[in-house]
Amino acid sequence: IDPSNVDNSQIADLIAKVGEIEKLVKNPGEGEAIFSSLLRLWSRYPENTFPECMQALYSLYGQMLRSGSLDKYYAANIRNTILRIKENMDHHPEDTGLTAEAMAREAGVSEVYFRRVFKATVGQSPNQYLISARLNRAMTLIVNAPELSLEQIAELSGFSTGSYLSASFKQHFNMTIREFKRR
Repeated sequence: IDPSNVDNSQIADLIAKVGEIEKLVKNPGEGEAIFSSLLRLWSRYPENTFPECMQALYSLYGQMLRSGSLDKYYAANIRNTILRIKENMDHHPEDTGLTAEAMAREAGVSEVYFRRVFKATVGQSPNQYLISARLNRAMTLIVNAPELSLEQIAELSGFSTGSYLSASFKQHFNMTIREFKRR
């Protein structure tokens, strides 16, 4: 609906759709679209539509919350976001902005919830996965760029220091970088 050209019949149509709540709770995407339309109408024409829109918005939101359909809808959306973040970690492990807080903010959820869903989706915590991605990048650099120093490899793979890279490498692979180079 175009809010600049709205009439009462369009508002009534949206409110009638909210009345068909059984369909909406089974299809939260449609419910979200109606919710957004009502919210836009209300914000554009609050004096004309406030009571009807607010009643419909609260009714729709409450029904969708009680049905659990929003949880399923948002869980699917956050999983897609997590997979996109995971791909970013794989391609850019050196990015120092890859913190659980920043990733949760990108996903639009709390950090605690993000960590829980990330682990359920990927099988590792965000920090564990990021360290693995950084170690894989370091291994690639060790093999393909032997002229690089430990500090350079650490920097290019996202570790703050060469000693942190060494300790993480030893813990993860159960061998030192020097032992790995000899193989």
